[in-house]
Formats: sequence, C-alpha cells, structure tokens
Amino acid sequence: KAETDEAVKYYQRAVDMDGTWGKPLFKIGLAKLQKADMAGALALFQQAMGLVPDPRYEFNVCLTLGAQEQWDNAIAACRQPCATPSARLA
Repeated sequence: KAETDEAVKYYQRAVDMDGTWGKPLFKIGLAKLQKADMAGALALFQQAMGLVPDPRYEFNVCLTLGAQEQWDNAIAACRQPCATPSARLA
C-alpha cells in the first residue's frame, strides 16, 4: 500500500509536468481502482482516453462501469471499437 501511494505521487508529478500524457493518469486510475474508488478511477481512465487512444484505457472504462453496475454504459463501452495504438503509449 505504501508503495502504491509513493508511485501515485510520482505519477502525479508526471501529470503535472505533462498533462497530455495518458499513461500516468491511467496508472493513478489503477491505484484508485485498487482502493475501490470506482468514480475516481473511471474519471481518470476517461481522461486518459481523451488524450491518447489506447485499448487498455477503454477496457478499464468498461470494467469499471461494470463494477459500478452501470450495465448499459459498460456494454456500450465494451462494444466500442478498440482505439488505434499510439506512439505515445510507452
């Protein structure tokens, strides 16, 4: 848990330095998901999706909506075509 909190601090620094990079937002979203903060995780996954097309972000939006029992939205998110991978994924 302490390691996750420490990692989130570094990912937040990355967001503060470059708000157009989706990966640190995604990683913070995963940490929120581990803490059962579904709304916070969903918001970060969606924000990351808006910055960089990445199937991992879309998949986690789908799963998080399902975990919140937002079935119609989860099914719609899962049915969307996967994004085209970007050079910014790394």
